Amino acid sequence: MATTDKYDRQIRLWGSHGQRALGTCHILVLGAGPCSTETLKNLVLPGIGEFTLVDGAIVQPSDLRNNFFCTKADEGKSRAETTTRLLLELNPDVKGQHIECDVTQFVSKHAHTPEYFSKFALVIASQLSLESATLLDTACRAAKVPLLWVRANGFFGAVRASMQEHTVVETKPDNEFGDLRITDPFPELKEFASKFSDLDSLDDLHHGHVPYVCLLILALEDFKAKHEGRLPSTTAEKEEFKKWLTQKMRRPDEMNFQEALDNAYKAFAPYKIPDGMRVVLDEAADASRHSSDSSDFWLVAAAISNFVRACGKLPLAGTLPDMTALTEYYVNLQRTYQARAQGDVNAVRAYLADITKKKKK
Repeated sequence: MATTDKYDRQIRLWGSHGQRALGTCHILVLGAGPCSTETLKNLVLPGIGEFTLVDGAIVQPSDLRNNFFCTKADEGKSRAETTTRLLLELNPDVKGQHIECDVTQFVSKHAHTPEYFSKFALVIASQLSLESATLLDTACRAAKVPLLWVRANGFFGAVRASMQEHTVVETKPDNEFGDLRITDPFPELKEFASKFSDLDSLDDLHHGHVPYVCLLILALEDFKAKHEGRLPSTTAEKEEFKKWLTQKMRRPDEMNFQEALDNAYKAFAPYKIPDGMRVVLDEAADASRHSSDSSDFWLVAAAISNFVRACGKLPLAGTLPDMTALTEYYVNLQRTYQARAQGDVNAVRAYLADITKKKKK
C-alpha cells in the first residue's frame, strides 16, 4: 500500500482518499507496445494497486527502438513478461501479472462475458483495431467499466474515452469566499458573534484578537440596520461598511481588523448555490435516478438535494481559515462551525437512508 511520505506531493493534489482509490484499483492493459507501456508507467509510478498486461508478441528488434521497457537481452522473449517485469521495478508497492495471448483473440474470447471485466477499475487498449475496440467497448459498457482506447503513429496520437458516466467530486474547490456564512449567519454563529457586540468595552488585548469573521458579521448587522436589511452594493455603501471597521480599530497594528478589511468583500455577496451545483441537484431530484443500480454519487446528490429543498442552503463545510484571534476565541468559533456542519451531515445521512430504503422496495 502507498505510504504517506512516498506520495506526499501527489496526495496534496488529489487527497488521501484519491490515493486510496488509486492504490486499490486493478487495471487491465491490452497490448505491450510503447504507447500502452508508457501509459502504464504513468500509473505505476503514482501507485496503482495492481495491473494485468495482455500481449502475445515476442520482443523484436523494432521494439528496442521505441519501447523503453524492452532491452537487447530480452530479444526473442515474451513482450508481456518483459515489460511487466521492468514496470514492476519502478514501484515495489504495485502488483502486476501478464497474460501471454494475442490481444485480438483475448477480446474475442471475453467480449461476450462482460462480467470478466467488472473486476477492473479501468481497461486500457492500445493499437487495437476498430472492430475489436467496438467489441471491447460493448463489453466494458455492460460491465460499467471505463475504457481508454489509445493509438499512436509517429508524432501523432489519439485517446478515446468511453464510459456511461463519469462523476467527479471536487474536494478542493477554487472558491475564495469559502463557506463562512457571513451574509446569512446561522443562529449559533450569530449568537457567538454577538458576544463581541460591545467592542468598546474590551481591553486592548481582547479587542485586537476578536476573529475577523465576527467583526464582519457585526459590521454587517450595523449596516443592515441602517439600510433596510440590504447588503452593501454600491461603491459608496461598501466604503461606508469599511469605515465602520476602520473607526472601531484602535491601532494600525490590530491585525484582526486588517484581516476584516481585507476580507470585507465576503460581506458584499449574498449566499448563492453555484449554478453548476444547482444543475446537478435538480437532476438528482429526479426520482427515476434512484434505481437499484444508481451510483453512490447520485444517491448522495439526491440526499443533498432534499436537504437544500428543506433548508435553502448546501450543508455547511465546517472549515475555518487561519486568523488572528485568541486561542479560546478561535477554538470556540471552530467548534461552532463544526457542530453545525456535523448537524448538516446527520441530516443528509437521514435523507440518504430514506432514499436507500425506498430504492430497495
